Amino acid sequence: MKKINNMTVTVTYTVGLSDVEVPEDVHEGLMDRYEFCDDDFCLSENEIEAFDRLVTHIEERDAMDWKYEVDID
Repeated sequence: MKKINNMTVTVTYTVGLSDVEVPEDVHEGLMDRYEFCDDDFCLSENEIEAFDRLVTHIEERDAMDWKYEVDID
């Protein structure tokens, strides 16, 4: 057996959603575009609320197209 002292695994997956009903303010937030500020993405208050709501409804079991990236120091 060999020991790995430091390893980072990044998992990225895609979730497809259909026929999603959301309140009007959430819809507006999802339709808003990103604005750049100070080299980072900034989100409006509507966008933050919309993405928070969306994230709470996404589960790993709904995922497809899994991608793994392994970084070993």
